[in-house]
Amino acid sequence: MNPLTSTKHSHNMARNHSPGRIKMHPHRKLLLWIVTGLFIVTIAVIIIFADQGMVPGVIGMMYNYAWGDKLGHFILMGLLTFLVNLSLSARRVKIFSRPVLLGSILVTIAVVAEETSQLFLDSRSFSWLDLGSDLIGILCASWLISKICHLEFKEI
Repeated sequence: MNPLTSTKHSHNMARNHSPGRIKMHPHRKLLLWIVTGLFIVTIAVIIIFADQGMVPGVIGMMYNYAWGDKLGHFILMGLLTFLVNLSLSARRVKIFSRPVLLGSILVTIAVVAEETSQLFLDSRSFSWLDLGSDLIGILCASWLISKICHLEFKEI
């Protein structure tokens, strides 16, 4: 019997290679979760400093350039979305019968909550442009992850 065509092997392939998911070695997956966690902590520290009216050095330098702040929002939220979706193996959930990346939903909820919380802080100011830059970063990263998931499922 050919092990590639056996029922048991086909069942395992379907479970391990479900459509729209990325298969990854467990050690690499753990490393990815660690990197994602550290990135989330970094963003949280930036937000905490900003909420206190103190923008960390490198981030503060971005304000010296036209649209630098918006570029920072785009890059940070795009990278966060990319890492979270990759960590979740590009898991999708259905919203109104349409598959949507779970990581993108989670990041969008967190970003909208954080940006709107600025309405209640004296040291911060809400900006539609900041929120728009965040959302564009999220959309671009979501598109990139979706394209990656359409490739052959290989060990990463």
